[in-house]
Amino acid sequence: MKRKKDQKFSDLEPKLTDTQERDLEDIDTWCESYGKQFLETQEAQKLTPFEQQECLTILQNFAFFCYLSNAEKPGEWTSATVKEVCTHQLPERMIAEVDVFKVVVPVLTTFLQWAENQKIIKDTDPLQKAIQSVKKQMIENANDSENWDKAKMVFIGAKRQGIDITNEEEMVRFVNKLSRLFKFAEKLNRGDRPFPKRASEIKATEDIVEDLEYLLSAYPEAAVKEAIARQDGMTPLLLDMVKEAVSRYQHLHDDYYGHVHALFILAKFREKRTFPLAIQLASLPEDWSEVMLGDVITEDFHQVLGSVYDGNLELLKNLIEDPNVYIWSRGAALSTLLVLVRADILEREFVINYLKTLFLHPSFINNDLAMAFVIDTAIQLYPTELYNEIKDAYQKKRVDTHYIEKEEVDSVLEMEKEQALNKYFYNNPEYDLINDPVKKMKEWAYASDDEEDEEDEEDEEDDEQNTLLPFQRETPKVGRNDPCPCGSGLKYKKCCGG
Repeated sequence: MKRKKDQKFSDLEPKLTDTQERDLEDIDTWCESYGKQFLETQEAQKLTPFEQQECLTILQNFAFFCYLSNAEKPGEWTSATVKEVCTHQLPERMIAEVDVFKVVVPVLTTFLQWAENQKIIKDTDPLQKAIQSVKKQMIENANDSENWDKAKMVFIGAKRQGIDITNEEEMVRFVNKLSRLFKFAEKLNRGDRPFPKRASEIKATEDIVEDLEYLLSAYPEAAVKEAIARQDGMTPLLLDMVKEAVSRYQHLHDDYYGHVHALFILAKFREKRTFPLAIQLASLPEDWSEVMLGDVITEDFHQVLGSVYDGNLELLKNLIEDPNVYIWSRGAALSTLLVLVRADILEREFVINYLKTLFLHPSFINNDLAMAFVIDTAIQLYPTELYNEIKDAYQKKRVDTHYIEKEEVDSVLEMEKEQALNKYFYNNPEYDLINDPVKKMKEWAYASDDEEDEEDEEDEEDDEQNTLLPFQRETPKVGRNDPCPCGSGLKYKKCCGG
């Protein structure tokens, strides 16, 4: 384990005196010098390529822990110390996967024999026998994570999640996130979901991030407003939250919510760097898009995409047309076209012409819900130019009529064009850009809890806090465009969901 002078993980490492630090610097120099000499020899060529590759790492860690265990430097090593180091210190503390421990014995014994032949270390036979005698136990201990110390668990965890453990800045971020997660998990285990901070309690960006990363007992309004007020400083951190969800979606805590809060705030900022990341989130394999975004996909994702649109229309089209993408993500992408028309970024005629091509696209012809999405999108734009294609799709039974019936299309086209556009499109807030993240998320993502409201009445400052709890679903999800469960035959958004 190569030591760095400017180490910032002091709580993960043993506290050393100045003398010990100097000794370890000398030991590092010794290992590097003789290790490199050894790798140039015929003896080293007998090792496998993997053993040669790991040689310096194994030698440095071995020498490091021999010194930490019994203050033994190279040439002073004893059999007892070697056994202790190979049985416990290396497998419990060396930052390496188990494959590395399987080659410790051939690497060290070959090196020790060479060192004795070169008169660098005397009488290494007892040391070699000691190492060989604990080989099985060393591998078993290295393979059992319950034996690892805190530092090894953190670094191996970071490495397995794709963190560059040699990058100090990345590791500091990872350790900080891990620390916040541990604190959050401790509170959850006690049945105490953390309550968001008041505005007066937010002093630094860390306070904002802490409230945005995980679902709390209420909407973190103060943190969101403070993030908006600190746009320049918060933008990179918010982008990191979205990147975290994209790259580590399978490994995040169930209550991780930073990417959702970040998407809405970045939409407010019109931060174009968010667009490709949001597209990736919506394109996650299997049902991961729904897991990571939930109702955001059907409620506001199209407005988020429109707000952060970077001009890459092909990226949006790919999301719309990809048959392997989660179907509701494709629907949100289609609705994004409407947001872009409302924002005067795309022309109505351009979108109508594009929708026309989708009636012949295989991923829509073979998916009646996807075809329904196309027709629903077209309706908002008064689709006289597409009526033949729409009629043909219904005649060929290519449309999910539970989602949209032909009568709905006809009723819109019976109106005057401007009247219909004003009613369903121009005056429809569903196609606005995101301007108020707080209001947007409160409208649907959090449900009020009267009991907590009563408890907070004793504290005047808490009156400003909205005691809103994350929505907990007790019945199957009903999408806003699904048939209403009351049996009326109408879509949920136009019936009980209105």
